[in-house]
Amino acid sequence: NEANFIAMIYLIGSPVGRLIDQAKST
Repeated sequence: NEANFIAMIYLIGSPVGRLIDQAKST
């Protein structure tokens, strides 16, 4: 299901994006 896939990407990508943001800040 495409909607499920997108939802999974969003749920996983959100914390990952924050981690990357923190890594770039340091």
